[in-house]
Amino acid sequence: MSGSGDRNSVLPPGTVYLSVLDRQAESFVDPAAWQSNFEQSLLNNILFEKAVLVPDVFFFISRGLMGHFRSAMLNGQTSLLEAGVSQGIIIPAFREIDCAGFTQAYTTIRDTGIRGLLPYEENLQHITSRLDTAVRRSELFRSIPWPASSVGASFEENLVRFFQPPGDQPPLSSPLVQRIWEITGPWRYGALNQARGQRATGFRRGDYMAALGESVGINDRPIDDISQLFPAARSSQENLALQVLCFWMNECYAYSQARSFGVSPNFPNFHPEYSIATLAALEPAGEDSPSDAAELTITARLPPRHVLLTMDTEAFVRLRESPSGQDYFAATDYWHANPMNEGAQRAVALTFEYYADAIRRIAYKRDIYKETFVNLRLAAYDGPARRLATAATAAMGAAAVGVTGLHSLPYIMAGGVAFATYVWAADRARAQNHTLRASAELSLSE
Repeated sequence: MSGSGDRNSVLPPGTVYLSVLDRQAESFVDPAAWQSNFEQSLLNNILFEKAVLVPDVFFFISRGLMGHFRSAMLNGQTSLLEAGVSQGIIIPAFREIDCAGFTQAYTTIRDTGIRGLLPYEENLQHITSRLDTAVRRSELFRSIPWPASSVGASFEENLVRFFQPPGDQPPLSSPLVQRIWEITGPWRYGALNQARGQRATGFRRGDYMAALGESVGINDRPIDDISQLFPAARSSQENLALQVLCFWMNECYAYSQARSFGVSPNFPNFHPEYSIATLAALEPAGEDSPSDAAELTITARLPPRHVLLTMDTEAFVRLRESPSGQDYFAATDYWHANPMNEGAQRAVALTFEYYADAIRRIAYKRDIYKETFVNLRLAAYDGPARRLATAATAAMGAAAVGVTGLHSLPYIMAGGVAFATYVWAADRARAQNHTLRASAELSLSE
């Protein structure tokens, strides 16, 4: 087992911050979809990304993760998350240097007073025990320490820059964002400033949630989930504005932590207008528009997600180390470095199909199933991330959403001039037509 090490030596280039595990982000996902939402992101990242970073607290607050473990326990299996940790694909960030494992990490987090942890005896005892077992049995496990600089201070700085800009001008000029910006003024100033003065040990999102609770008249109970705030709004318009404010707060939280750890930010509930406002507030402006563009879509056959989730997990993650898996990762590395190169795109297309074929062969050894289709779409733009995000949204028309509320949408990672989307078709028989649904994950390269 390899313990905590220097972040630069442990984290591969392109490592993704797995923000789907953030309990507060689950407030914008139907509770019935918490587990499937998490497992979809987990599959995409285990299959197609070099590595995944998970802050230690996320292991102890995510209800999607809890459902994932319960399903594995019920079926007498090792969960895909355990296998990812054991194989060194999922890299936890422990706030204690030389942390001995997940049980110690839980104790440390509990003693800091962080709210919203899952009940230990009912759920976490089993999760931490199984994760510790995965660590003890592995020579590939790796972890990193938290940054020496304050992650909370970075979040506070970005949140103030986002919510209290000079002249109080919103990051986007759209009429909807303008209206929301006006309604949220007291929360962006009064409540945020109250939270900033709450403690001397560093800014916490929970303090801001508590201040927002007081501002809408919730004084009789602690706020563990931001969804507790929304029913207290006085009108439907104020309810939407409060939702969007909390949505922005969560995206800023994920963005700030990812940047602090030096990995790619991930927005698990990407919204074609609200998330663009986040990027406009936090990302460098760059040029006004891209000067060139390149796009390519590749379709490959894969086992459906429910089949992949019930495969032998250690064999499943070892697929990444197979020749076809390594060829695919080498091709994507080259494409990320040369996103406008047509040869690099064709190499990704070819290796993606070979990699998918290897996954199918392993799955066929286990069972007969109805295949599904996955579209891999590569796109690159010679322009800044915020403009690229706008183009990405337009390219994914199936993910369009109205403005009457917030819904679960595709994933987006900010920080580069290229992106890859993985769009899964509905599970159907091969003889039927396949209609691609809004079930996608979008990754921007650094």
